[in-house]
Amino acid sequence: MYVASKFEDTKPLKLSGLVFMTDNTYTEQEVLVTEKQMLEVTDFNLLVPSPYRFLERFAKVSNASKQLFHMAQYLIELSLIEVEMLKYPASLIASSALFAA
Repeated sequence: MYVASKFEDTKPLKLSGLVFMTDNTYTEQEVLVTEKQMLEVTDFNLLVPSPYRFLERFAKVSNASKQLFHMAQYLIELSLIEVEMLKYPASLIASSALFAA
């Protein structure tokens, strides 16, 4: 939870608050050691690039209109419900959606 709150929240949890929420099951030092281990194991790779992030970049580079961007976004969302689309890289899905839009 500590890593996630740092990554997602604009105001992350305080370490003392997290220890309190766990009813003092873990000490602050144990939380910090575990956080360090988690980040080392994941090699700090906490985010997988999504087609939406690629679409944002591609749309900016191509000066796409808002209408075109939203249509491409819709096409990307349609791809989320198709299992067959999992074999394609996120960048290819985004570029294809922008091209089709």
